Amino acid sequence: MRIESRDSEGKLAVSTLAVERYQLLWAERVWKVLIVAVLYGLLFREELKRLLDLWSTANESHGFLIPLFSLYFLYQDRKQLKETVGRPSYWGAAVILFSVAIYLYIGAFQGFYYVRQLMMISLLAGVVLLLGGWRIFRIVWLPVVYLWFAMPLPSRLYTQITMPMREWGSSAAALILNVMPGIHCNASGVLIHGVHAGEPFSLNVADAC
Repeated sequence: MRIESRDSEGKLAVSTLAVERYQLLWAERVWKVLIVAVLYGLLFREELKRLLDLWSTANESHGFLIPLFSLYFLYQDRKQLKETVGRPSYWGAAVILFSVAIYLYIGAFQGFYYVRQLMMISLLAGVVLLLGGWRIFRIVWLPVVYLWFAMPLPSRLYTQITMPMREWGSSAAALILNVMPGIHCNASGVLIHGVHAGEPFSLNVADAC
């Protein structure tokens, strides 16, 4: 009976030690995340403000939802994250230095906001690698990469992508309108010119959103 008692006490001590070690490890992770978040916000404060202003427009309002989805993906993998012990990778430091260098270099020029925004995501990936290593990165790569959808495309690229869609919509709408009695119209680019009941009219296919 004494042997069993000692075994029980030993198991209890080991269990208590494991719980304490787990709590310390989790607390350390929380502190690291908080410190990184503060430094990240200070470094990218101007870019974050610009993103918030863009997300407040009608075409980019989905930007507010993207970080929430990323957090949801992390929440889904919370059990795996708790059970995985990361090993820091110095590749993360290289990615961080590269991202900061490009961000600061591009900052000297105007009109390269999209590249600076991509460097925000790149630096975040580097931080994950540096603190958690490849084991953690394999778990959280999707939430990090998914943030790319929150970055507004450059105006020129956005126009090149959406203009064919607008022209297709204009042609399709003109075909449908011509089927209706009393309406005759034709499409010209993103504009629709026509006549209804003797009165001319013009329609413009709005930007995709």
